[in-house]
Amino acid sequence: MARQFKFGEAAEKNTENGVIDIPHTCILQTYSARELVDKFEATWGRKPSAVALPVSNADGLLFDVDGLSKYSAAGSGFKDGIGDFGGLVKAFATEGLNIYLTLDVTLPFQESPPLQIVDIVGDSSRHLCFGNPTTVEILGAILGTGIDLAFEALQDMTPPTNSKLLGVVLDLVNLWPMGGSDNRLELTCFCPSCQEYFELHEKGKRLIDKFKTFPNPWSLALRATESGISFVDEIGINHGAKEIVGFSRLKGFDAAFGSNNGDSELIRKADDLLKYMSVRHDQVMSSVDSVFSEAMRGLSTDKNPYISEAARMMRRVILVEGTSYSWSGGIFIEKLDQLKPAEFDEIWADKGPQTPILKCVPNYAYMSRRSRYYLDAFFEVIANAADSNAMATTGMGRMVRDQLQELLVQRLQQSLACLTAGKAALGTLGVASDDEKQGRQGYVGIALDKTAGIDLINGVNIARGPTAKK
Repeated sequence: MARQFKFGEAAEKNTENGVIDIPHTCILQTYSARELVDKFEATWGRKPSAVALPVSNADGLLFDVDGLSKYSAAGSGFKDGIGDFGGLVKAFATEGLNIYLTLDVTLPFQESPPLQIVDIVGDSSRHLCFGNPTTVEILGAILGTGIDLAFEALQDMTPPTNSKLLGVVLDLVNLWPMGGSDNRLELTCFCPSCQEYFELHEKGKRLIDKFKTFPNPWSLALRATESGISFVDEIGINHGAKEIVGFSRLKGFDAAFGSNNGDSELIRKADDLLKYMSVRHDQVMSSVDSVFSEAMRGLSTDKNPYISEAARMMRRVILVEGTSYSWSGGIFIEKLDQLKPAEFDEIWADKGPQTPILKCVPNYAYMSRRSRYYLDAFFEVIANAADSNAMATTGMGRMVRDQLQELLVQRLQQSLACLTAGKAALGTLGVASDDEKQGRQGYVGIALDKTAGIDLINGVNIARGPTAKK
């Protein structure tokens, strides 16, 4: 006798509305569109309904954008003779899939010192500041150009396709990288644009000065360790200063304040910490709104009825970490759980043991721990290994070739270890919503596997660092 149980029913229902995410086009040099669709179906038990295609890679652009010129080494040479970005769109539309376009907003390939993030002690790094208005304009131009090319490709198909450009996705997982040593924290970003935003915000005036010391309010919730930054991840929108002090004491972070750790003093610092978190959240969402507005400007009134109608139906999606507050993303995820948010339409986030349940906003489960965090880190270190400027200005340049190769493989293994796959993983999510306007709608499975990752590593033309040896 074969009986059906609730877990199996939930797992089967959850196979609906799957999206296959291609975080880097190197994957399309190893597998064809058809092969990726077949692999997805074999893994999840059902064919995907959509694909997410990047509009840039960590090492450069995939198409011409006015004013920008650095191109990805994996921007061509795709399997089955596909020659360009439009060809990729057509290949997946031929498989019957709708299209999402994704963009990592940090643009690690764009060497623009005036736009780079700056930490609290004044040191800069290669990521662009998401709060800088010029960065927003660049992002809007890249994403907008990708939209135009996708529309052009879909309209050019013979026979006509039913596939649509379903939405555009901003990867917000690692906007504000963190560093530190000896318990001293170096958060980002405090460039002139960010400082101006804080000063003009009702909660941010003269706030940054309170963090230019040690210990400071961050020390309540963050601690630098040999393996990275340890943090309090329970802080949500309903927690006050007293709760933060309690969390800090529970984890032992209050030790950073030595004898000056009375409740009244720490509560004042916790209040400043909450103000900082709130202002940073507002800054991120303001930039999100601006990027989407720039990328989609004029589309809904385009004279071409195909474009104007499609633009009105397109979803504005943000890809974030599934934690109450993301320190590297600067976002309170619970603040985003609204029926009709102004800045976006849909959230993609990983589902962990402490992920808040999003009941209002339409959302998809991103099937990788910390969402794109480890995936982005892997592809960025690959890009840096082939970039002579990065090799000359980072610790990677002091590695011998074997050490560097080992680092690349280690980052790949770390990325793959974070992925979850299969019906059993879907069953743990609970049943998807029956209302297409709110709650969890589906899931996003990641296309990267060991074969594609090793192919990418083997194909890297490693640049020589200042002390590199063969």
